[in-house]
Amino acid sequence: MDYVKQKMQKHINLTIFLVVLLTVCISVPIAYFLGLSNATVYTVIKEPIYVNPTVTVFKVGSTYYAINSLTGVNYSSVDAITVIQNAIDDLAKTGGGVVLLRSGIYTISKPIIIKSNIWLKGEGPHNTILTPSEKFSGSGQLAIIKNEHYETIPADGNITITGLGINGKKILCGSRRIGGINIHGSTMSTPDFYVENVRIDNLYICDMSADGLNYRCVKDSFITNMKVERCGTTNLDHGVYLKRVRNMFLSNIHVYETTGMRAFKIDSEVYDLQMQNCKAEKSKDHGLRLADVTRATISNFISIDNGGMGAWITDSKQLVISGIFAYNQLSQIEFRNVNDTRLDVICINKTRIRRE
Repeated sequence: MDYVKQKMQKHINLTIFLVVLLTVCISVPIAYFLGLSNATVYTVIKEPIYVNPTVTVFKVGSTYYAINSLTGVNYSSVDAITVIQNAIDDLAKTGGGVVLLRSGIYTISKPIIIKSNIWLKGEGPHNTILTPSEKFSGSGQLAIIKNEHYETIPADGNITITGLGINGKKILCGSRRIGGINIHGSTMSTPDFYVENVRIDNLYICDMSADGLNYRCVKDSFITNMKVERCGTTNLDHGVYLKRVRNMFLSNIHVYETTGMRAFKIDSEVYDLQMQNCKAEKSKDHGLRLADVTRATISNFISIDNGGMGAWITDSKQLVISGIFAYNQLSQIEFRNVNDTRLDVICINKTRIRRE
């Protein structure tokens, strides 16, 4: 009798298990397709794979050290930029690798020149912090991090920057302004030379005297999970400035209180732009400025409480824009010479949408 009961109980347990499994298998896809799941689906961006060695940079007392994980070669200096740049240069000579900056504040006296096949990696934007010294100097357009071939050919490629904080302290180099990150290809040739495959993730950039992030002639690039605050000192400065870029993906970028001009400025022969979950808030001028852009999808964009327009879009085509535009000082969205564009937006306060 006990044997029969045990047998029946096993059958009952198996039946319950199968019913639960079948319910989950059916309900999850149905919830997904009906939009019942509140999970946000993002494009998965895999971290680049570097088989080359890692050079770890750290500080003990007043001295900075760098140690190569493969060769064991190390060097030291009381000057942070000397150690960081030596680490980058040595790896670049042998095909590239990872330069890992351990937690700490790195005060540098000139730009970090990042090179092809280098991953500059911090331990988080509030743990590994780069900041300029009062005697910061350098050639060309100044920035805390910039690529090697500025206005020369050939351009760099395969550059990754992650997990860093950059605090400019509004420092000037004489009368010259200092940006956060500048990645530039060359416009001195025909055709232009583009920097390819640039990935930026998990950064906090604040109080730069020039642009927070400045791209020119860059393609096949990802910029994700970044906050830019209080950047710029003149009408030429912006939170994020992208010019002549192609195949760009931006996600989860918050530009706050731009003290120069625009939060996002994107213009001049821009093709295939994707922006999702980005926010422009309290900039001095427009939240978003698009000009000469072809094929762009901008989804879940929030432009709020900016000093100019929520979005000013000109001379562009094949755009899809969704989001919220609210309490901007001028019109929420203004179009001029824009074709093949679809809007799915909520506009609050002031003139809603103007077309010319």
